[in-house]
Amino acid sequence: MESLLDNDNDVEVESRLNEEIGVLWGENTRVAGLKKASSAELRLLRAKLAERLFEMKALLSRPGRGGQWRGWPSTVGIPRSTADRLTTRHSETLGIVTGDAPLEAI
Repeated sequence: MESLLDNDNDVEVESRLNEEIGVLWGENTRVAGLKKASSAELRLLRAKLAERLFEMKALLSRPGRGGQWRGWPSTVGIPRSTADRLTTRHSETLGIVTGDAPLEAI
């Protein structure tokens, strides 16, 4: 029963993160295109985006998820290289040394 509850919670978390990341990426794209956008505003927005991407990568890169992270960034219009770079930078701010996945989850 606990496993079923964990799966339901994972689906809820994944759905929430997917929505938040989509909004943040759209805002990042919009702000980056503005000539009046401050670099501080853009850095803050990218830090929030990186945090959410890190959470999503941790969720999708766990054992039993079939490598879902590989294709997921493109579903929200983010190049995978950008998503990987942002998650790596966020993990560095947390002091986590990463391999291919957060916390070495493969």
